Amino acid sequence: MPSQFFGLNIAYTGLLASNAAMNTTSNNIANVQTEGYSRQQVSQQAANALRVFQTYGCAGAGAGHRAGAGSIL
Repeated sequence: MPSQFFGLNIAYTGLLASNAAMNTTSNNIANVQTEGYSRQQVSQQAANALRVFQTYGCAGAGAGHRAGAGSIL
């Protein structure tokens, strides 16, 4: 059975992904009138499942996110 921190890590990666989206949104709002500024986007996707040797097979591993021009955060 995975440890108690397994669930906390999933929550932590979700918070990181949400924080990246909030930061990108605030950056877009702050620069809305800046000439030549192009809007940034965050792409979120599920992380690969982790193989655990229990009766249920695989477990989720949280979220991953990308911001800006393909940089992984």
